[in-house]
Amino acid sequence: MTIMARSLDGREIEPHTCVFPILKEVDSETNQMIGTGFFITNIGHFVTAKHVIEDIFIFEKKKQKAAIHAVHFVEGSKVLVRHITKIFPSETSDLVVGKMDFHVRNDTGRPLHNLVPQFTTTPPPIGSPVVTFAYPGTDKIFKRGNSSTFVAGYFEGKVLEHSEVLRDKALVKWPFYATSIDVKGGASGGPVYDYKGRVIGVNCVGGLGDLSYMARANELLELRVPEFPVNPSAHPDGPSVHELMKLGAIKFAT
Repeated sequence: MTIMARSLDGREIEPHTCVFPILKEVDSETNQMIGTGFFITNIGHFVTAKHVIEDIFIFEKKKQKAAIHAVHFVEGSKVLVRHITKIFPSETSDLVVGKMDFHVRNDTGRPLHNLVPQFTTTPPPIGSPVVTFAYPGTDKIFKRGNSSTFVAGYFEGKVLEHSEVLRDKALVKWPFYATSIDVKGGASGGPVYDYKGRVIGVNCVGGLGDLSYMARANELLELRVPEFPVNPSAHPDGPSVHELMKLGAIKFAT
C-alpha cells in the first residue's frame, strides 16, 4: 500500500518520526511496552488510546501512579526517551491527549520540534483502503543493560463501517470506524490513516483477526491540550484541540 502520512503543510513524512512506542516503568531496572502514541502538536503533545494508560493515571484525581515514557525517534536511529507528565482523557471515547517533557536541541539550543500528521473528520468511503503504523512487534519487557528491539510496521485493511453512535455498552462504547486491519497487541493508540494519508482515528479494539475498531478523530476536538503555551480559552486544563485547530496549530483537513 502506498499511503503515506502527511505533515501539517501536506508533505509526506516517515511515520516513525511522529509515531512512537510507550513504555511503563515497572521498577528501576525494568520497563514494559504498553502501546503506541503519536504527536498532535510539534512541541510534544500526543494522542493515544485511553485504555493504554488507564491503570497508570487516576483520571478523577489527576494523579499518576507510575512513570511512563515515549521513545521518540528524532532522526535516523537516534532515540530520545521523553517522560509523559500530563494526560487529559475523553469522557465519551477511548482517547486521551497527553504531554511529554519539552527538549532543546543540543546542536542549536532551540526547542525540538517534532513532526505532526494531518487529521480529518471526513469519514472515508466504505471499502476504501486504510493503514495503521504501530509498534506491536516491539519487545514487551526492557531490562536495563540489555539490548532491546523496537519493531514498527504498516498494517493494512479496508473500511467496513463507520458509526456516529456506540456499538455496544461493553467493548465499543463510543462512535467508531470498523476496519479489516488486524490490530495486534502493542498497536493500541496508533494512528489510522485514510487513503489520502490523513489520520481518521486511533487503534482501540483489536485481537479479533480481520476486524478492528477505531475511535474517530472527531472525538479529539473536545479534548484539552495540557500546558499548551497559547491558551485562548484560559481553561485550567489548556485549550481544546478545536481551539488550536482554529489557530492553525493543529491541522484538520477536509
